[in-house]
Amino acid sequence: MRLTHPDRCTGFTLVEMVVVLVLIGTLAGLGVQFIRPAVDAYAATIKRAGLAENADLLARRLERDLHAALPNSIRVTGTALEFIPVAGGGLYRSSSKSGGGGDVLRFDTADTSFEVLGPVPVYASAQSLVITNLGSGSGADAYSGSNRSSISSANASDTVFSTDAMPHVVSFASKQFLVPSPDSRFHIVDAPVSYVCDTAAKTLKRYQGYGWNAAQASPPVGGTSATVSSMITACALKYSAGITSRTGLVTVSLTLTNDANESMDMLVQVNVPNEP
Repeated sequence: MRLTHPDRCTGFTLVEMVVVLVLIGTLAGLGVQFIRPAVDAYAATIKRAGLAENADLLARRLERDLHAALPNSIRVTGTALEFIPVAGGGLYRSSSKSGGGGDVLRFDTADTSFEVLGPVPVYASAQSLVITNLGSGSGADAYSGSNRSSISSANASDTVFSTDAMPHVVSFASKQFLVPSPDSRFHIVDAPVSYVCDTAAKTLKRYQGYGWNAAQASPPVGGTSATVSSMITACALKYSAGITSRTGLVTVSLTLTNDANESMDMLVQVNVPNEP
């Protein structure tokens, strides 16, 4: 019969512990070799998805802004693109109503008001009125102010409809507009907006609130700016006026590069209305 001491404890030796640690380390090393490629591939996929998402959002924002640009207001200098955003518009009274009367917009002298025909846009006194924008170098250029005037009235309702019985009148700072609109159309606009590329800083910034400049500034002075993308490593901007008799074409070619040095080329082409 075998006797055991009642106070004797069982356990493991130092050699056994070292062997177990070596085995665990070996298994962990083998596991890392199998798991790391999958983790790296997942991280790379996330970065590529971020690159594609940034390009998609950038394209959508450019298209949305440019589709709302005032006709003949887009201009490009180097890596800067500028346009005037339209907030609203309508038809002005160009002739007296039946039986005489009515506030007609005059072009033979300075005027300060006119009646709206039909739906009345929402507008505020901080905005500007533009009639027949023909672009830089013409006698009707909103940037230089030759066909632009500050609005002094306002309308906050989107359901107002102007009739002969209840006319709505737009009032503005005294101005002689020289070029009538072929369709008696007027535009309510906000101050210009610019997109400016800086490939050294890898940014595309959107500037607004800097006011009116007869000549394009790059970047514009004053106002505020917001970074639209911080991945820009190449940038080419082009505006082709007169693609058709009524439209122009804006072409934006960009290269986006993420922190893994992976690049994506994107091309955005936007048809813009040029009919004043």
